[in-house]
Amino acid sequence: RLRRGGRDGALVPALLRALLCVRGLVLQQTCHTEACAAQLTATLASLHNESDSERRRFLAACVAAVREHVAAAGLDGKGAPQGGRADPAALSFLFERLCGLVCPERPEPDYPLQLSKAPTQEEFIRGAMTKNPYMKSSLGPLMRDVKNRICRDLDMVGLIEDDNGMELLVAGKIVKLDLPVAAVYEQVWARSDSALARGAGAPGGAGR
Repeated sequence: RLRRGGRDGALVPALLRALLCVRGLVLQQTCHTEACAAQLTATLASLHNESDSERRRFLAACVAAVREHVAAAGLDGKGAPQGGRADPAALSFLFERLCGLVCPERPEPDYPLQLSKAPTQEEFIRGAMTKNPYMKSSLGPLMRDVKNRICRDLDMVGLIEDDNGMELLVAGKIVKLDLPVAAVYEQVWARSDSALARGAGAPGGAGR
């Protein structure tokens, strides 16, 4: 019955209002109210995760709830406040849900990086990066993290704090150390001739 009511949109606005009320409890917050909020959140999620029509109904319910909060506080320019005030936490929660459905966050891929010394540096830098390919998740988000991993693996710890002591080349281009690894992979390496020749996703060409 709950599922049938959710599918035709009858229960979604009521469940959303109930969730906002429970989340709005501050002084009366207990483990029971937290469990109730968690159950309502899970129920609402189950009612808009399967089809576009369900997501549209949930979006409509969120927009209506935002309008109700704005109107209750008299912020819609249509008259005096109705004895209430806008709840920033509720509005923030509603906007987060709207943004999550309209523009969901794309999980960032875990790119493989092939780290090696430039041929001109063989005489000056001892050792080799022996664990290729290195996954971005094991290095860090910035190219500086890549440089620091190279310094540690090649016993060059003196250069970890020195951003001018080592240059990183990607597809023959010097890249700044404060750039995100993902951006460099996608905008420099993936567009290079080497990457296009063998496929940008193949391990073995992310960084040099």
